[in-house]
Amino acid sequence: MVFIGAAAALSTIENASYPPLLWVLPLVPLMVIAVLIRDALVGGTGRRRDGFDAMGAQVDGSESSQTFTTTIGTGEVLASDPEASPEQLAEIAYAQPTLRPVVAANPSTPASLLEWLAALGDPAVQRAIGARAAH
Repeated sequence: MVFIGAAAALSTIENASYPPLLWVLPLVPLMVIAVLIRDALVGGTGRRRDGFDAMGAQVDGSESSQTFTTTIGTGEVLASDPEASPEQLAEIAYAQPTLRPVVAANPSTPASLLEWLAALGDPAVQRAIGARAAH
């Protein structure tokens, strides 16, 4: 509002010159606020398209109720699943520190994720990575 007021005031002065950006600048925070509100309304449930939530739990297929079915050990099962995607493994490693050794032992874990896990210095993760290298 300050920018629009300043632009309107400056437009009444005949000699004043100001960049056209001054008229557009107030729209930037409005666009950011609009995106934040949209994300809060649309994406606020934590639901992902791959059928798992941020903690690696299986998500119920019901779109209308958007209830989540958390199975005990689902994160661990997914962390050890050789068919798990690199994205799923990375999310589990980030969100569930206790499952990092399981993710490190998974043969599908990409080298970049293994490097990150090794850099954390967790002895259990180090042993899991060492066991991978031994095979």
